[in-house]
Amino acid sequence: YGTACFVDTEPNDSGFGDRERHFAEVLADWIGYLLEQRSYERELEQQRAFIESLMDSLPDPLYALDTDGELIRWNDRFEELVGRGDIEGTDPATFVDEADREEFAAAIETALSGASGTAEATIGTAETRRPYEFSNAPLRDGSGTITGVAGVGRDVAERQATQERLAGILD
Repeated sequence: YGTACFVDTEPNDSGFGDRERHFAEVLADWIGYLLEQRSYERELEQQRAFIESLMDSLPDPLYALDTDGELIRWNDRFEELVGRGDIEGTDPATFVDEADREEFAAAIETALSGASGTAEATIGTAETRRPYEFSNAPLRDGSGTITGVAGVGRDVAERQATQERLAGILD
């Protein structure tokens, strides 16, 4: 990593004693630890930037919830969909039409219990509400414990319009 230099105003012809040698070793270990920590912090920041970029590159709204069902992470598409960015700690069901909240909440509870859950719900701002299909799955830590829910929404407005046209043709 580098060199540590010790300077004194008085020359020392005898070299380092045991105490000075021990001090130098402790100091070198401490400096090595700090440099290693800085390296890990840079690597962690690069990983965070990568994950953020990955999430924001997706065309669909993506979100993560804690075990209380509150938002802890989301991508730009989710922000655009709900028309707000200050949503940390919010229950995502508050953005869903009231008629769809029970089904939406049930899909999240299913994921929190360990299985995947899907729900269709209308969501958006007051001006732009659209139907989405939300798929939720449990998030787990390294030991397999459920730590939250990951969810993604898919705009199904075109699919619903096609189904209605087909139903009209068949009637």
